[in-house]
Amino acid sequence: MSTTIQIKKETKEALFNIKNKLERELGRRLSYDEVIEYLLEKNESTFPKKVLSEFAGTLETEAKEIYANLRKEYREND
Repeated sequence: MSTTIQIKKETKEALFNIKNKLERELGRRLSYDEVIEYLLEKNESTFPKKVLSEFAGTLETEAKEIYANLRKEYREND
């Protein structure tokens, strides 16, 4: 079953370039469906890394704030 989707010209060109690159690497012709599946699988495998990288440094900042607050409270109670 085939479905038609509308994409921007730039997106089509980018998809075409990825398709050509993959075809050269694999040594065979690919359908756009195979290229899209490849991109989806690639995204799923890198998704956790992307999400974690968005939060990189957040915990460190919070930990520093907690540490500073604990030191402040300690000094006030001493």
